[in-house]
Amino acid sequence: MFGNLFGLAEKIQKAKQEVADARARLAETFIEKSSDDGKIRVRISADKNIHEIHIDPTLMQFDATYLSGKLRQTLNDALNEATAIQEREVKEALQRVMPDIPGLDKFF
Repeated sequence: MFGNLFGLAEKIQKAKQEVADARARLAETFIEKSSDDGKIRVRISADKNIHEIHIDPTLMQFDATYLSGKLRQTLNDALNEATAIQEREVKEALQRVMPDIPGLDKFF
């Protein structure tokens, strides 16, 4: 009985380490997105930290509502991709350790 508990505890520790390793990879994975007109570019890491925002100076002639809408859409596109990458990385990390427990990736 205790052998199974110790084995499970080891698997949980290994799973935590795999997730920590995946998170470290996410911090080094970059996503670059541009607005549909190419005048706004953002660069974020897959751990959802914004690293760079470039706004073409010609956009300054438009009102703030237009500019903020373009920026919001571009950032949301990048964040959606980051979320997909995060989910995939965590799922793959956990599958390497505990492949037989469906839904386990939701706990980390």
